[in-house]
Amino acid sequence: MKIEEEILQLMNYVAERTKHATSPMNLAQICRDFDAKFQPCLTLSCINKRLLTNRLKIPKMHKFDLDTKIQMMFALSVPLETGFLEEVKNHTEILELDYQNRILKYEKKSMENFNFSNRWIDIANRLDPEENDEEFIDFLKFLFEKTKNLKAPMDLKALDQGKIRKIKEKIEEIDEFEISKKAEIAFLLSVEISERFLRELRESAEIVEVDAKNRITKYIAKDLKFEGIHEKSINSNLKRRLSSDKENVPAEKLARKSEISEELSLKEFLRSLLRPIRALNSAMMTRVEFRIEAICFEEANDDKKIPIKRIHETLVSSLRLLTTPPESENSESTCLFDFLYNLEIAIRFIRHPIMESFQNKMKRLILEHANDQEEIPMINARSALEAIIDAVINV
Repeated sequence: MKIEEEILQLMNYVAERTKHATSPMNLAQICRDFDAKFQPCLTLSCINKRLLTNRLKIPKMHKFDLDTKIQMMFALSVPLETGFLEEVKNHTEILELDYQNRILKYEKKSMENFNFSNRWIDIANRLDPEENDEEFIDFLKFLFEKTKNLKAPMDLKALDQGKIRKIKEKIEEIDEFEISKKAEIAFLLSVEISERFLRELRESAEIVEVDAKNRITKYIAKDLKFEGIHEKSINSNLKRRLSSDKENVPAEKLARKSEISEELSLKEFLRSLLRPIRALNSAMMTRVEFRIEAICFEEANDDKKIPIKRIHETLVSSLRLLTTPPESENSESTCLFDFLYNLEIAIRFIRHPIMESFQNKMKRLILEHANDQEEIPMINARSALEAIIDAVINV
């Protein structure tokens, strides 16, 4: 197969993989999946380099329509160049970009918020292929409308329990819904969400709190906020009044006050570092991302724990590596504020008294650098992350 044909095959696969993406995707995972499916005569490193190079050429790929290009560039975290940016602006009603002109949110002019049209059928099919009828679709629409005036979890006793169960089981998998909409429905139906989905929510929102059963009790994102307590007993109103007397204590802290663990899953901690790594959007970070994925794969059947004290120590020491002078003046750099911001969000889920001083220090640093453009060498960011990984895997 010629190089041009190999690239076309790769980009066609990427277009298919990203068409329902609601958040930036893991490029390393896309490359691995492509390699497993097509088994090309290429190394994973070569596939990764081709994707990193050719994703920048998406605006000039005539094979794809504008919607597909936008979706691909959003999922692959590709910055929009000036010419293509104007084309996208003319095509969209809402367009939000980050400081690097990467798409955060977009909405076509011809669409209304959450106007899925025929996608309701796709969603019903995903939930239950055998019950894809008008009644089930109407039930989905009913729940969807309920989230628009979200005030508290629903009383589910009067609803069809079979339909509720199917939605609870698969709400995390419905790619047609944005992650915030999944969060709303999970809250509405008192869904006990997985740790994986909880991490995804915390990556995209400012605050996500859960109770002892991993049901969302508080969610705050840029343009969305809801909170409430999940109760099954008939005395739920009384319990709600009692709990409101403890206004300043988050639900999660009340539920887990006596269950503070001194250890954390190695895999969970390493996966949390993927947020700042992917946010850097640099080829220099590819080997770090691959390394984390490889460690998690090797530990798939294990549940190795690491002391939170060790995590705290290595995070403190790693910060010192960020401001080391670069070896070369022409080395790649990144914004210090952005790196600190994404790292702080990544470790926010670690709830332990020993971490509080470090987390507060991170917040102070973020505020200090919020209005400046201080840059740090990309190699320093990589060194800091690699030092963290080395420290926790050698416990």
